[in-house]
Parts: sequence; C-alpha cells; structure tokens
Amino acid sequence: MNGAAPTDSSLIVFGLIYLFLYIASLIAFGVFVMREEGTVKSKTFAVLVILVGMFLIFVNRVIGGGVMVAACFYAADRKNRSRMWALPALFFGPLVLLWLVCLPKLQDTSTGLHLNA
Repeated sequence: MNGAAPTDSSLIVFGLIYLFLYIASLIAFGVFVMREEGTVKSKTFAVLVILVGMFLIFVNRVIGGGVMVAACFYAADRKNRSRMWALPALFFGPLVLLWLVCLPKLQDTSTGLHLNA
C-alpha cells in the first residue's frame, strides 16, 4: 500500500489515545464538580459520572459523546460561559471538556433582576 489507508495498528493507537483523553476529561470534570459543589452528594455524583461515563464509552461511543456534551453544558454554566461550548464537544468531546474545565470562571455580567446587590 502507499500509506493512504490507515493500518490496524494506527487505528488501535488512535482509539487508545481517544480513550485516555475521554477518561482524563471525565476525571477532570469530576474534580471540577467536587470543588465547585463541595458536598458529599456532589462527590458521590462526580464518582458516579466518572464510572458511568467510562462504562458508556465501551458500550457506545455516541452515548459517550452525549456524556461529554452534558458535562460541557454543566461546566459552561458554572463558569459563566456560553452553552455553545457543547457544539465543538459533539466532535472533539474530551478535548473541549478538558479545555473548558481548565478555563477560569468569568464574572457574572448578566443584566437580569437580582435580589441582592
């Protein structure tokens, strides 16, 4: 072959890299949730998300991608960022979630009604 078609070993390497990124982003998200909420319930939730997310990536990659999108929604909301972060998460899920979790939290600049000044 002339190298145009991917070999089995390159697909395996790509799959392992994707799996590592997926697991790393789930762990980073879990740590983010634990720090953000700080309750025992949130710690349990974070561990559950990590375990269920790992299971789902083995069952179906599309469902695992849905977990990435949902995690990006949560992280974007908590960091006062746009929910549009979920769009690139559809295609580059683990990378986008890792990046989003590492970004600093923005100041709340909403012009809505607030009860406290």
